[in-house]
Parts: sequence; C-alpha cells; structure tokens
Amino acid sequence: MPGTINDPVANYQSQRALNNIPANENAKALAAKLGRARPAKAAELTAGVPINDNMGVVMATIERVDPDGVIVSMGAAKVKVPVDAFGHNNAGLLLDMTRAQFEQVVVKANAAS
Repeated sequence: MPGTINDPVANYQSQRALNNIPANENAKALAAKLGRARPAKAAELTAGVPINDNMGVVMATIERVDPDGVIVSMGAAKVKVPVDAFGHNNAGLLLDMTRAQFEQVVVKANAAS
C-alpha cells in the first residue's frame, strides 16, 4: 500500500527512543493526569477512533485495522502501524511518541512510496 512503512516496528522503535522523558514539572503533572499506559486491547482498535501522542494531544485517526497492522490517517497521509505499538491511558489510545515525531514517520513513509 502506498504510504506504508517497510519496517514499521524498527521505525517506531527508533522514533520512540528519541524523546520520551518529561522535561519539567508541568510534563510530570500531565503524565500523572494521563495515567499509566497499558497495551491497547484489540477491541479498542477500531476505525474512527482518535490516537493521541504521549502528551495526550490527538494526532491521527484509525482508518482501518488489517491483519498485519493498523492503518492510521493524519489528514490525507496514511501509515501502517503495528498493533502492539498502541497503548491506552486515561486520554484513550496512544502511540508513545510526540506529534512531531509521528509527523516525521508519516512524511518518511509517504515519501518512500
């Protein structure tokens, strides 16, 4: 499919390693408000559900769930994300990266197609 990542697990893991540590007290307070993340359940991964970044900001929407991953749309751009990359906290579904990091993943995936 055009716009998909060839190795989504490796790409996600490299993006996740970039920046996930709260930088100040406000970030720590936000993290406490969002609650501890747990792995998302299969039933939570359905079309139309919004996806948050690791700070609770909505950044994308699930377009559909395929047997080999979840197609996530960010506007007109789409990317396939592995099912086990999704978490869930008090804000809902999430990916453990910032919106800016996810935008980079989407841009790279769509440029490669």
